[in-house]
Amino acid sequence: GGHRMTFLRCLAACVALLPAALCAGERDAVIFCAKSGEQVLHEENASLCKRTAKLLSACGFPKDRVSIFIEGAASTIPGASEPTSDALLLQLDKLSQSTSPSGELWLFIYGDANENQRGVSIAAKGRRLYGKTLAETLDKIPAKQFVLCMNRQSSGLMDAFVKDGRVVATACSNPGQPNPPLFPKFLLETWEKSPSATILEILKKAGEATEAHYKNSGLAIAETAQVFDGSSVV
Repeated sequence: GGHRMTFLRCLAACVALLPAALCAGERDAVIFCAKSGEQVLHEENASLCKRTAKLLSACGFPKDRVSIFIEGAASTIPGASEPTSDALLLQLDKLSQSTSPSGELWLFIYGDANENQRGVSIAAKGRRLYGKTLAETLDKIPAKQFVLCMNRQSSGLMDAFVKDGRVVATACSNPGQPNPPLFPKFLLETWEKSPSATILEILKKAGEATEAHYKNSGLAIAETAQVFDGSSVV
């Protein structure tokens, strides 16, 4: 009996070590495409989501570790689910169980956000998703996080998500920037050109490309992105 106990105890110890070893460097991603008022914007956002999924695949993210939420679900993007608050929060809850501190979680949010007296929220299908609720769920996930808020009126999401060690970017830096941002398009273009660059380099270059676009078009700069690098706003 004693030998068996020792063996089982040893087995238990080995199993306890397993997840950390297995998950070393494992990366999960979630692409959440909230609603966007106009059809043309919906189509633009759907195209951004498809490009994001393609990029993640090119960067070595396994397909079964990339969850996509978008209106029209599988008829818009194969394997996708409807973008409800509950579906996203459920997926993030699962990731809080399955990820480790050595893993990474990448969250991309497209579509409309909106700020009012009740705080900043995302136009999920059905019930709106408040930044605070999403932040509380993200706080339970042990993996290192990269949260890219590519929404219209996304500036308020910065305050909601800022946390030591979490990289956060928002396409807008001020509630007075009401238009759908061009930054997401430049972010993906920059990333496609240099897939091995760090995300902070990509965000910086995308910001410069967005600014150059407005200047070259003779337009006032209608948006500026903001980036929190895990310790300060850069």
